[in-house]
Amino acid sequence: MTSKVVLTVSESDQQFGAHGRHKELVAGIAAKQLAQVIWIGPDPGLAGIEVVEVPCPAGNWVTRMFRRLRLARELSRVCRAVGNKSAIRLLTFSEPGLLISSFARLPGVRRIHFIRADHLAASELLRQQTRNWLQHLRLRIAASNVRSLYRRARSRGTRFVVQTESFRQRLLALLGPDTDVAVVRNNCNRDSINEPRQVPSTRPRRLLLVSNIHTTGKGIDLAIAALAQLDPEYTLTIVGDGEDLHLLRSEHGSNDRLSFLGSVENASRLMPEYDMLVAPSRLDAYPNVVLEGLWHRIPIVASDIEGHRAILGEDFPLAPLTAAGLAQCIRRRAEDDEFNREILQLQELRRENHIFDWVAECARELSLP
Repeated sequence: MTSKVVLTVSESDQQFGAHGRHKELVAGIAAKQLAQVIWIGPDPGLAGIEVVEVPCPAGNWVTRMFRRLRLARELSRVCRAVGNKSAIRLLTFSEPGLLISSFARLPGVRRIHFIRADHLAASELLRQQTRNWLQHLRLRIAASNVRSLYRRARSRGTRFVVQTESFRQRLLALLGPDTDVAVVRNNCNRDSINEPRQVPSTRPRRLLLVSNIHTTGKGIDLAIAALAQLDPEYTLTIVGDGEDLHLLRSEHGSNDRLSFLGSVENASRLMPEYDMLVAPSRLDAYPNVVLEGLWHRIPIVASDIEGHRAILGEDFPLAPLTAAGLAQCIRRRAEDDEFNREILQLQELRRENHIFDWVAECARELSLP
């Protein structure tokens, strides 16, 4: 009988975002004994999988290119070693992983790529908001590279897995109607987050924002500007790390209503200690942080973007992408008790809709029944 092997390659061993979902999936496949799992890259620290460790230290673009070529060589070598006695699936969860796999020789391997963020839409958003011609050119080149990468992957029979039907339609428009694209939503009942608990509020109007710190795409500037329009009893705590964290701290360090916690492992565990989750992103595919907010039953104020509508529903009141609109929505959720109870009931319905076995759904797309 032919055994099943899942190969996966990654430059990262991080715990958050797409990296966290990547690790969650391969760990779940191993735990359910659906296939042998071989991870190529930095040791992810997961039980039940085989690791071909390739250190991936930080470096410049030359270092990254040599590192990716080495990962591709290891991927080809492992594929040859597994041999013809196994049905091999190659799972990639990021554009660098997809690029690495494009360098490797993988005859007979079924390729599946999970797209966790709409990089083309993000690039377009950033281009619209930059006045720097050099940055504009870099963004155009980056978007062109992503399109070329997707087209090359499609030519090799790659199955793409996205999180929403609208994203699927955009990908079909880009790559052609016969492209193999499946949809698997994220869930909110993840093993990596704590069971929900209720903590009585001792200080009202405590707002929480959990995000990578990239102000343009994540709308952190909107949240900070909205805070300035709210009464002094409102405070905002921002959790996350990123390229703009140092700048934000230097600009707003004297604001005693605003605090930055930096990177926090399993940040969703903080949610029961706050009164409201603020999700002000200008662009997000299917954000885990909103799902985690549903899981913990914290009141959510989210911006009016496709990713939030996909999770919360067309009948959920979302905030305009302005500081004034965000402040108004926060104020109403906090101060109108009847309205808040109605929206919490909507949140409970969305929560129930997002409780399912995500690993099993993904495994079906990998043909691992």
